[in-house]
Amino acid sequence: MPHDIPEWTWVMPLSGGPTRLGKPRGTPIKTVLTMLPKLPRILAWSRQAGMGQRALHPFNDGANQGVPVGGLGSGSIGRGYLGDFGRWHLNIGEHVYCPSIPNQFHLRIESGSDRFVQTLNPRARPQDRLGVWAWAMDPKRATYHALFPRAWTSYDFSDHGIRASCEQMSPVIAHNYKESSYPAGLFDWKFANVADSKTKLSLMFTWENSITPMRPAAEGDFSRSERDGDKRLFIELGHKRTDEVYPVSFGLGVEGDQETILSIKESFNAAGHGGDVWHDFERDGTLREQTSKETEGLGRLGAALCATREMDPGEEGEITFSLSWDIPVMRFGQGREWYRRYTRFFDTSGDNAIRIARETLSRRLDWERSIVEWQKPTLESDRPGWFKSALFNELYYLVDGCTAWETGDAGIGLVREGTGHFGYLECIDYPFYNTYDVHFYASFALAMNWPDIDNSIHRDFADAVLQEDSRPRALLFEKGRIPRKPLGVVPHDLGMPMEDPWVAINAYNAQDVGRWKDLNTKLILQVYRNYLFTRDEVFLSYCWPGVVRAMEHIDKYDKDGDGLPENEGFPDQTYDIWVMKGPSAYCGGLYLAAAEAMVAMAKALGQKEVEDKYRAIAERGKVAFDRALWTGDYFRFDGSGGKHSDSIMADQLVGLWYTNVCGLPRIVDTEKARRALQTVFKFNVLGYADGSAGAMNGMRPDGSIDKTSLQSAEVWAGTTYGLAALMIHEGLIDEALKTAYGIYQITYRDRGYWFRTPEAWTADGNYRASTYMRPLAIWAVEYAFRDLDRIHPIERKKSG
Repeated sequence: MPHDIPEWTWVMPLSGGPTRLGKPRGTPIKTVLTMLPKLPRILAWSRQAGMGQRALHPFNDGANQGVPVGGLGSGSIGRGYLGDFGRWHLNIGEHVYCPSIPNQFHLRIESGSDRFVQTLNPRARPQDRLGVWAWAMDPKRATYHALFPRAWTSYDFSDHGIRASCEQMSPVIAHNYKESSYPAGLFDWKFANVADSKTKLSLMFTWENSITPMRPAAEGDFSRSERDGDKRLFIELGHKRTDEVYPVSFGLGVEGDQETILSIKESFNAAGHGGDVWHDFERDGTLREQTSKETEGLGRLGAALCATREMDPGEEGEITFSLSWDIPVMRFGQGREWYRRYTRFFDTSGDNAIRIARETLSRRLDWERSIVEWQKPTLESDRPGWFKSALFNELYYLVDGCTAWETGDAGIGLVREGTGHFGYLECIDYPFYNTYDVHFYASFALAMNWPDIDNSIHRDFADAVLQEDSRPRALLFEKGRIPRKPLGVVPHDLGMPMEDPWVAINAYNAQDVGRWKDLNTKLILQVYRNYLFTRDEVFLSYCWPGVVRAMEHIDKYDKDGDGLPENEGFPDQTYDIWVMKGPSAYCGGLYLAAAEAMVAMAKALGQKEVEDKYRAIAERGKVAFDRALWTGDYFRFDGSGGKHSDSIMADQLVGLWYTNVCGLPRIVDTEKARRALQTVFKFNVLGYADGSAGAMNGMRPDGSIDKTSLQSAEVWAGTTYGLAALMIHEGLIDEALKTAYGIYQITYRDRGYWFRTPEAWTADGNYRASTYMRPLAIWAVEYAFRDLDRIHPIERKKSG
């Protein structure tokens, strides 16, 4: 039978869907009234950032999502489980969700007098274009399987003599910094003739020459084709080029064996009824070739490749298509242009679409073997099956997060050495590159699979600490103007697409992030973690000046000298509308962990004075942390004595999590840590939705949800994964799996958030901030499992 689909994929019949489709969360009336005076500032910023009214209208792309096509920083096309090419991230920083009508696969089966033709998509027949195609495939015929960066769709046309499956793959491979950047995807089709007679089978791939389906009809688009003997056929679809428009072209390729006939339609009217390509295919399963074509006047140019073969009873066959694009330049909002990473391995001309499509066909078996080898240890481990599928599928965001990876300023020239700048958005609704308080959770995905990329991000932030941007700007949630980026602070982000990323940093201006209490400590902890992961002493030495300056800055917020910084009574950390005041479990724990990391780094670098300083601070701070925050069952939210000061925060031991990861001295003793985690499990996990929806951020000691802020009454997918990782480090494995499974249940089963995992959902399961960075923290859970396997392999087997 066709493809050998791995056991631990996410599976969805095309006739299926979520139990209860989630939608954007509502906003409590109290929050609306609080935000009304700030609305003019928010709208003004939104227009300036090129977002229009988008700040008030969260994205909702629906549940028809799946594994995207494309590489790291190459741009991406999200392909839904129903078969639609629907999510378009080819223009850098631009999100378009619009399923393409022309971009489809089509199947023709002929056996004796039986002729069956089908567009392989269950969508209803469009009313305005391509109406002659055979739409509305019975969704019960097909099942989708996903295990990033691959996906499979199996089809049952046995009533017409054929069973089929399609494997979709992009060459995104751990520790690979070349092919992982390619703007390419592969569609390998396998067929089996299950009839008693010979069958003629044809498969056609149609594509529209458009960077998004929303692109207006254009004049001067072109197509051209190339043949590699009788076994391969390619077509390039290009946009008309001018001095103002950077190159855009697509490459399609098809490969068959000696028994396969390949044919091409270099142009058809993608805005018409579709008969100019369909009638040929329907009649005999081949296409009539044309000479190269340029559109005359305004039009929508489409093209098609087709493969046809005869199959004896019981015979199996294979046809492979490739898809590529060559968009070599990223042009950001303020005009600066960068070359995309993949151009290092081709060139910057924009003429490489067919070359990339050709290499995709040639290297597909090598790439598949590399992917299998990378994933094999985890897939063969005793981790739960649901965890294995979620672990790899959450990596979709590294491709589909409007990701940018440069290899040179286009105004200067192509750079062929080094890693280059890398950026991925916090989310579509909050379009900031490498949001650092969030990356702290998500970074495990890069640190464990592409550590050079993650190191480059931390180098950028270490550099940024020593930079200053004194230009004043208004705050959105507060009155007043502040400098954009003060000296000595870690910026919130490295810019936004509508400005000048990697140059105009710290684009976030909802709060005064120059006074946040978690950004600086998160730099220190991540730099030390990555040093341990890579043992790269050059990296550590490079980051050290920024690390020292960042820690010295946060020291200033310890007003009473007890070894803990004081929060200032505004949302001065990643929970940016949840107010902490005085010493807090979240920021205090991060500071103590960072102090221990400073001791370890200083010792490695021979900086005895720094080592002694932070050893003394850590010792004082641990005493103060326990005295101010321990209740006997958990560490209270903060030490302010306010109305929610004694709330039970799911993320209260975030600092301890990182000391476990980094092998640093504990900031709280084992007995208290386990007691606190058991309290969190009882209240925040089991006390909400019967433990089936993750960890509620804040719970009151009486068992009710903490509703003092919008965020305290949310579940955050990424922080829940971080909590589960900490539970594993502390030996609470069953609790960890129960906690993490709630996120899986909501994301991949109940609410239809697959391949768009949000930041948060509320008690009713509705979401905020779709397609978010932080859920990549599931890789911290995997790291905790691997750490446990190394330390206690026998006990791990028993508890599994």
